[in-house]
Amino acid sequence: MSKECKHLMNPDTCIDCNKEDKTFVLKPIEVTEDHLDSILVGCFEGGSNYWIRKIEVAKDDYKGKKRASECVAAGGELWIYTDGDGMHRLTKPSLIQGLQMYLDESTYQYWPHGSDAQTYDLILQYALFKEIVYG
Repeated sequence: MSKECKHLMNPDTCIDCNKEDKTFVLKPIEVTEDHLDSILVGCFEGGSNYWIRKIEVAKDDYKGKKRASECVAAGGELWIYTDGDGMHRLTKPSLIQGLQMYLDESTYQYWPHGSDAQTYDLILQYALFKEIVYG
C-alpha cells in the first residue's frame, strides 16, 4: 500500500512526510542585544512598514535608550499598531520567541549573517502573531 503525502508532493521525497527517517541536531545561537536591535531597525526602516501603522514605546519608558528599536532588548515594551487588528505588545521574550519560530520554520538557516529586511519582517510577524499574516 503506497503512502499519500498530505503536502501534495511525492511521498517518497517530501521532507515533512519523512521526518521520522531523519536525524536533526539543534545548534545554539547566541542572541545579543545588538541582534535584537538590528531586527527591529530592519523592520522599522523598511521590512515591516507596509503593515505597521504606528509604533509607541510603552509608557514612554525607553529603558535609558535613545531609540524605540533599542528599548525592547533592554527590557522595554513596544506597542505596535497595525492596519488590520489594532495594537500588539512586543517584549524581549516575544521577540526571541519570534526569532526561534523563524529559525524553526525557515529553510534559510544563516541568521544573523545575510539577514535582510524580509527576514526581519518574518521574525517580527512571528513575534506578534505567531504566524505570517502579511505577504
